[in-house]
This record gives sequence, structure tokens and C-alpha cells, in this order.
Amino acid sequence: MGRTYARMKRDFWVGSAIGWALGGVVGAGGMIGSRISDWLSQRALSVERFDLGSDLSALANFDMVVSATGQPSLISGEMVKEGAIVIDLGYPSGDVDFEQVRPKAGLLTPVP
Repeated sequence: MGRTYARMKRDFWVGSAIGWALGGVVGAGGMIGSRISDWLSQRALSVERFDLGSDLSALANFDMVVSATGQPSLISGEMVKEGAIVIDLGYPSGDVDFEQVRPKAGLLTPVP
């Protein structure tokens, strides 16, 4: 019971926090990116999917950017909206240029 309650509580918080947001997932054709974009869509987030070769300048309009390509420094500062949530899942060295994006992002996660 405790585990189910914790999952419900987490899902409620995530849905409340991002349900209003417009999200962009870079690397959505890959194994991690496709699952993340599906998960966010199921929680009422409006998600646009990008792959390598897509016009990433459009990311500047998104409240949340998740990148999972494995391409170092793919996401630069000018591609991120002021105050956006930026989640870097690019293994092994990160997709986000941390030094450029940090001043603009409201929340920035490093590579896990």
C-alpha cells in the first residue's frame, strides 16, 4: 500500500507542476526520449518531439526541454526560454551546454 500511495502522490505532484506546460523532447525517436515523451503526454503535458536534424531553435518557445540524444553541447543558451525547466539525459557527457543554459533556466538538471 505504501508504494502505491507514494506513486499516486508523485503522479499528482508531477501532473500539478507540469500540466500547464509546453514541453519539447529532443531525441524522441530513441529509446529513452520516446518513453519520456509518452510519459509526459500521459500527464497532460503538451509535448512536441524533436530528433537530430530537427530545427531546435523552436525549443526557445517551450516551458520544459528534455534532451536524450548523447550529443555533447547540443542544447545552447539561445535555444532555451527564460525560466524553462531543462532536463539533460544525454549519456555519457550531456546534451546541454551547462554554462550557457544555467543563467536562463529556472531548473537545470545535470546528466544523471
